[in-house]
Amino acid sequence: MYWKQPSDQRVDIDLSSVFYDSDWKYVSHISYTNLREPYACHSGDITSAPEGASEFIDLNIKEMKKCGIRYVVAAMISFTRQSYINIPECFVGWMNREAPESGEIFEPKTVQNRADITSDTRFTIPLVIDLDRMEVIWADLSLRENPLFYNNIEGNAKGTCLMGQAIVSLVKPNLYDLFMLNGLARGEIVEKKEDADVIFSVDEGITPFDMDKIVADFI
Repeated sequence: MYWKQPSDQRVDIDLSSVFYDSDWKYVSHISYTNLREPYACHSGDITSAPEGASEFIDLNIKEMKKCGIRYVVAAMISFTRQSYINIPECFVGWMNREAPESGEIFEPKTVQNRADITSDTRFTIPLVIDLDRMEVIWADLSLRENPLFYNNIEGNAKGTCLMGQAIVSLVKPNLYDLFMLNGLARGEIVEKKEDADVIFSVDEGITPFDMDKIVADFI
């Protein structure tokens, strides 16, 4: 996670991760209140970023699975309570390493799997990791923090668990269903490729790899 604060105020964004087993029972968490577990480590709590700052969490997937952990719910919390929409620059992402201590340099601006955080909220769940399926599930969920507690992961534990379960169990349409719905609603489905104005296929026309165009034109 990377952020840069405005020139006239301090901004403290906290990165946390909560770990659950297959039944969504709490196992542990990593945050500024708990920087280290045997299978995970927080880079450290940074409380101001006039020149830009980054926090990250290292996860040892092999050791996590040994401890019965299946789900990782990542959370970004604005401890100083500014909404992300008012922060000049803020993004989150993830990166793979070949092995622990493999020497790859962490540089936030080079992380490819990343997204800007610009929601009008102070608590967001950007992603959930399913360690059994080895999937990163993009969530982009914004939550309201509990007004009776500090704005940290402990004060929002219930909402974090419920939202994690919801995003993992969400049934999403596949590309075939998406394209069929677009064809039925916006055009006419033809039997011969020669009669089509738009072609959806694996290797011709719009393919599953044209993600930018699919997101822009068909979702």
